[in-house]
Amino acid sequence: MPRDGGRRRLLRAPGDGDDSPVAGYDVVTYLDGDPLEAKIVKEQPDVVLLDIVMPKRNGFEALRGVRRDERIKQARVIVVSSKNQESDRIGACARARTSTWRNRSPPTSSSRS
Repeated sequence: MPRDGGRRRLLRAPGDGDDSPVAGYDVVTYLDGDPLEAKIVKEQPDVVLLDIVMPKRNGFEALRGVRRDERIKQARVIVVSSKNQESDRIGACARARTSTWRNRSPPTSSSRS
């Protein structure tokens, strides 16, 4: 739902401290180690960008916590990662309400013509 002036809010986890607007969204960052669930409740973002690789609590654990919390289990979460193993895709998709996997990896030498 749009907020002040019609802007939407995006929560980036983990954040790098840069809260500059992105693509029409106001950005709020999550610092790894903070309770993500409490941050989502407080900030009420329209969408959460969640990286699987975080220093303290990995994205799978964080997403599991979000899906178990009745207050926020319907939150829109986009899982982003550089991980591309089958087990990583299965883990992310198993915790998602809907899923689409897009491989953004550069082509390998064997796939070039």
